[in-house]
Amino acid sequence: MRRILEFFRREEGVTLPEMMVGMALGLVVGSVLLTGTIALFRTQTFTTQDSEALIALRVSLDRMEREVRQARRMYSDSTATAAHFWVDYDRDNQQDLGEKITWSVVTVGAEAELHRKTDTAGATPKVIAREFVGPAASPAPPAIFSYCMDATPRVNPCTNGKPATPNAGAATVIRITFTADSVPAVRAPRRTVETEVRLRNASAP
Repeated sequence: MRRILEFFRREEGVTLPEMMVGMALGLVVGSVLLTGTIALFRTQTFTTQDSEALIALRVSLDRMEREVRQARRMYSDSTATAAHFWVDYDRDNQQDLGEKITWSVVTVGAEAELHRKTDTAGATPKVIAREFVGPAASPAPPAIFSYCMDATPRVNPCTNGKPATPNAGAATVIRITFTADSVPAVRAPRRTVETEVRLRNASAP
């Protein structure tokens, strides 16, 4: 029994330098783990916000595409940021004010909004989507709306992001390009969706 007690008495504890080295290693490992956790969280947040931006663009594009496809006529006052057209919803061949529709991208502060409005007296624009990249952004995005005629060869082709042309009133095809920042607070890379729509029921001006 005495020998056992003497053995334990001779055992030395952890020295101060050893303790300091252990604490330093623990801090290094903890710092690495914390940095990795923060990076993973930021990546997940970015991915979520990026997906939300892309979904918002596609939903807006699909909604406008469906309406434009039914249009009977594109008006000559359409521009690169506003598409003005007529959809004969009641099929009476009359251009009622409620059937004259304008989709536009309007700059609001540092961002832009997608609006839809009819020509009805007193009608106010309805905000369809926010956080779009407007024409005043730097660098400027491609033309939001561009117009062409469904001819062979095409006149004023819609491809390559060409701006609206003076003959928008004769257009039978419109190219729609929507752009948004995936994460507005960080100014992450932009996301763009586009399509080319033929006015299925287009008639002569």
